[in-house]
Amino acid sequence: AVHPDDIFNCNSPYRGPFRRKVVTNFRNRSHGPINPINILRVSSNVGMARMIERADPLQLREGLRGFGLGEKALDLFEHEEVGIFPAAAEWTNKVNLYGLAMGYWVNVTALQIVRAYCALANGGTLPRLQLLEDGSGRQESQAPVSQEVCAYIREGLGLVVESGSGQEARMEEYKVGGKTGTSDMQDSGNYTDRSRW
Repeated sequence: AVHPDDIFNCNSPYRGPFRRKVVTNFRNRSHGPINPINILRVSSNVGMARMIERADPLQLREGLRGFGLGEKALDLFEHEEVGIFPAAAEWTNKVNLYGLAMGYWVNVTALQIVRAYCALANGGTLPRLQLLEDGSGRQESQAPVSQEVCAYIREGLGLVVESGSGQEARMEEYKVGGKTGTSDMQDSGNYTDRSRW
């Protein structure tokens, strides 16, 4: 488990327990020892990888499912996508979890992201999404996270925009939060370091 006062060395690059996998921060920046909220603020891949090393893979999987990932967000349409959410057996591979820590490996839909962020904003209540015309959709449920954890994450998302890696999204009129990310581009079927978005 990870606690708010834990400190993680976020210097880049980081060679985890698997010698073939090297984790780097954007532009290979080193952030030194920082706590989880600042890992979020500066969008440290190394910090995320170090935190995920402490996770129980199957509990992590069930926690993400509790936010509605890997299932239909509306459950109204026969062909609604559910994203890519690997089977439980694949979660024991720590290399896969490093990918997850940096936004790879699990693919989600836009509606799943909306529901998950709404749960964080609402203190853990996973909202019922509905179509405006007929009012149908999923019922509310409780995400597997406390109101205190939601408040901590909301504070971190606010710091991303206020003083972290997402300052360009800052608005004077509203208090907003966000999460930045980088993505390696593919070249001939392989990831390349030449381009990042």
